[in-house]
Amino acid sequence: MAAATRILKLKAWKELADINMQALLFAVLYILVATQSFSLEKILGGLLLLLSLAAYLCFGVLVNDYCDMPIDLKAGKRSEMHEVPKHALTVLIVALFLGGFTFVSLQAKNPVFAMVFALTYFFATFYSAYPLRFKQRGAIGIMVDMLIEKTLPLTLVLIFFSYFSFDSFLIVLYFSIMQLKLILDHQIFDYDTDLSSGVNTFVVRLGLEKSEAIVTWFLRPAFVLTFVLLCVFLVINVPYFLIASVILLVGYLALQAMVLKNLLNRVNIRTEMGLWISRIPFYDGYITGSMGFLLLFILFSAMLAYFPFVVLLPLTIISQLYVIRGHYLRIFNNFFRLFSQKIRKPTK
Repeated sequence: MAAATRILKLKAWKELADINMQALLFAVLYILVATQSFSLEKILGGLLLLLSLAAYLCFGVLVNDYCDMPIDLKAGKRSEMHEVPKHALTVLIVALFLGGFTFVSLQAKNPVFAMVFALTYFFATFYSAYPLRFKQRGAIGIMVDMLIEKTLPLTLVLIFFSYFSFDSFLIVLYFSIMQLKLILDHQIFDYDTDLSSGVNTFVVRLGLEKSEAIVTWFLRPAFVLTFVLLCVFLVINVPYFLIASVILLVGYLALQAMVLKNLLNRVNIRTEMGLWISRIPFYDGYITGSMGFLLLFILFSAMLAYFPFVVLLPLTIISQLYVIRGHYLRIFNNFFRLFSQKIRKPTK
């Protein structure tokens, strides 16, 4: 019973409530809406694909944490992973692989899909597993991280639905640049720890100053540009996306003004990320967080047109847990606090 409780507390399950899951949900929903695939069979196929990719995402984090256990202990880090028996972790890893790979590959009936999925699992395994351990191979490491977290899973979505167009390319490009930026931000934040632990990441090899310059002068501008282009093509293909785009623009201007006036404070929606938020510009965090809103917008719009899309609602809500708790509830509480202060303020 104790082992089962610890397994439920593993960090791997948090992937279901993070940006990777949101990206996959967004891609699936967008393709279904853009192609007018309003049929229960198509939607259930998308759900099967999402569940399989969710298992894959959890598999990747679990393998990474398992392989990093000796290094974490050396750095003084200890988590629930260290309390779970190794044989239980091995069974869980195998189960996630079989559950994630087998059923959807049979459903897809596409040898290309199966080969790409197998390649994705290979890279996800040896990103942290020896003898290849890509994560310690400098530039190769960050490229493999981008592939296994965004590029290849999103490519699997395109192959599954046989949807290949410029907007699909933009979706993969946008999320790939996002991941490249995220991993460099993460390595920059962990620079001192990685250096002292002997972890040979890209940032440790290149140096902190040069790595920060790459993020500031190349990746962040590319991230913003691809997001704007993606929004333009979303509006072209699905015109009512203009409503979401306007809401996002107005929301950005309003929240930026409130932050500048100290009416709102910026904090991490993931408490374990510590002070990472202080290194990230407001526009960067806003664009990343906006995926939660876009995902909810497209799902509820699809449900209005064809209610069976509701089967994707549970996964969508789960993927929003950090955003709901860290953004929506916090903003609501701040507005409520300001409103209460104005009511209580004595009149002269």
